[in-house]
Amino acid sequence: MRKFVFLLLLSCVVFAQYRTQIQWPSDNSFFPGSVYVECVSLTSGASDLDTAYARLQRTLWTGPWIGGISDDGAFDNWVEQWHAILKDPNAPSLSDGEHYYVLAYGVDEFATSTDTDTVEIILDKTPPVVTITFPNTGFVHDTQNIYGVATDNLAGIAAVDIYIYRGGTTLIESGSATLSGTSTYKVFSYEWDVPAGDPEGTTYLIRAIAYDNSRFYELDYTTGLSDTHDIWVVKDSEAPSSITLESPGHGGWVGRNAYLKGTVTDALAGVDSMDVEIYEASTWTLISTGKAQMSGSYTSRTWEYWFTVPFYAEGTEFAIVVDAYDRSYTDTVYTTGNSLSEQFTVYLDTIPPVSRILDPEDEERVYGTITVSGIAYDETPGSGVDSVQIKIDAGTWQLVTLNPDSTYLTWTYTLSTTLLSDGPHTLTTRAFDKTSPPNIETPSETITIYVDNSAPVWTSLVCADPDNIYKNGEWITLIASLDDTGYTITADFSTIDDQYVTGSEIVTDNGDNTYTIQYMISTENTTPNGTYTITVTATDFAGRSTSSTIDLMLDNSGPQVTFLDLDDGDNIINAGDTLRATITDNENNLEEAEYFVDAIDAYGSGIPMIAEDGAFDELTEDVKAFLDISSLAEGYHKVYVHGKDTAGVWGPMSSLQFLVDRTP
Repeated sequence: MRKFVFLLLLSCVVFAQYRTQIQWPSDNSFFPGSVYVECVSLTSGASDLDTAYARLQRTLWTGPWIGGISDDGAFDNWVEQWHAILKDPNAPSLSDGEHYYVLAYGVDEFATSTDTDTVEIILDKTPPVVTITFPNTGFVHDTQNIYGVATDNLAGIAAVDIYIYRGGTTLIESGSATLSGTSTYKVFSYEWDVPAGDPEGTTYLIRAIAYDNSRFYELDYTTGLSDTHDIWVVKDSEAPSSITLESPGHGGWVGRNAYLKGTVTDALAGVDSMDVEIYEASTWTLISTGKAQMSGSYTSRTWEYWFTVPFYAEGTEFAIVVDAYDRSYTDTVYTTGNSLSEQFTVYLDTIPPVSRILDPEDEERVYGTITVSGIAYDETPGSGVDSVQIKIDAGTWQLVTLNPDSTYLTWTYTLSTTLLSDGPHTLTTRAFDKTSPPNIETPSETITIYVDNSAPVWTSLVCADPDNIYKNGEWITLIASLDDTGYTITADFSTIDDQYVTGSEIVTDNGDNTYTIQYMISTENTTPNGTYTITVTATDFAGRSTSSTIDLMLDNSGPQVTFLDLDDGDNIINAGDTLRATITDNENNLEEAEYFVDAIDAYGSGIPMIAEDGAFDELTEDVKAFLDISSLAEGYHKVYVHGKDTAGVWGPMSSLQFLVDRTP
């Protein structure tokens, strides 16, 4: 300042001029609507300065002349430094960017005026905007960086000051931030050493004050317009407290597409990130690296990590190295947070386990509530079976109950077949081992069971013979039709035959839900002639039984056929043969005999048979006839024979089955 005044004085002496010079504000500077004007005025030296004036003016407005004040208290020298405060009362209603002029001059004791100096200044009454962008997690430690942005669209940013208060009240540090960028957009930074002696959890208020260049007093930037931004932070200089590996666990197993899961905790700042590195343990070869996926609250987080294992041998050991970083960063990079490292070991297992269903067996019939049981095992030592699931048909997978033993895992599952429809159903199992993620058995073990929760259902019970009239020594053939195969069929012929022995009937399962029942009435039967009800019972595998009945007629009156055969003793013929029979009547002589092939028509319309002795004149006659097979197809056929006595009574039919086989 003194140099400036001296130079001004020298200039005026040389030129003998009255001069006033505005020292500040400088030309084209900014002001917020009022301004502190600093000037120097001088005379020729022959007189002292008596007073000075300054004023503001702009388009359509001229302010009043404001008397200056000598900086040393009195105008009593030919050179004076003085100031004045100027203000436009209408500035608040004007737009930023309005141009003003500052005018100033001095007057000596003889009323001689100096020249008038003028500078142009610009109105900017909008304060800047400041934002602290980091720390952004609310936690700090050690040597802490503070970052932010300050903007001002017209005058530009002059400075950003940082103040730090312990507990929000005690100022422990302050200073000016380092600025970079353009005049209107400044990025600022400040380095702060968090007090080492303060305990964990101490709170601090960080305050940033930005000043623009629109100043009341040009030499003091703090007279510029300003903006303040405060943030609260907490001291946390301690590392995360724990890292766990829960799946598959330390010393556990992983598959080819491995999955890791665990927890990481930090009670104060919380956990931000965790880096994972996977090494083949024997050579320390890095096979995977990356960031774990985090979820949950910051203070107690779940971490997950997936990686693909190269084709190493079963049982290969891997080292898992994890580094967890909390949210108390010293800089914008997460690795500047407090950190904790841990190492875990896992082993490779890519072979799925195996499950087997032991009971029920494949194709077995079941009913009611059953216990499905089986075994499961894993060929890789150390991994082992974790669980077994079962599925009924295309239903959902259900967990079975595991029963560990020394060699295998046995398992059971309770199945209520009453919830299933009768008929075939599939049971499928699959085993999971203890790798992470688990190896799953494929293809799965599958069997078929047949559910039957219903008693046998009858369709019909019919006589397979041409009529239902039988005599002693004659075969009865019945056909039973039901809803399924595999039933146990029994018949009670004791009503029609007093010599019947339980189980002496012959039953054939035809495989098409029909059953053939055959029984020969004893020749020693003394049951009187009449109609008798035969009961046939079907019993399923579960012991449930249902019955059906049929009425048969026993008629031992009239001529009885006591012998019937072909001359060809095996009853397999390829040409016509002689059919022979013996017919006996206890009361009347025989009068005639006839036979039918395959179907019985009206009695008396059959093919006649002749008496071997040439005449029907006795109670017992041997009869014969030629059996013509020329019109018969190959296969089984049946011939029916009976006789009529002189009382006109036709006796019951007796049948003989024969086979036509013309193939050499």
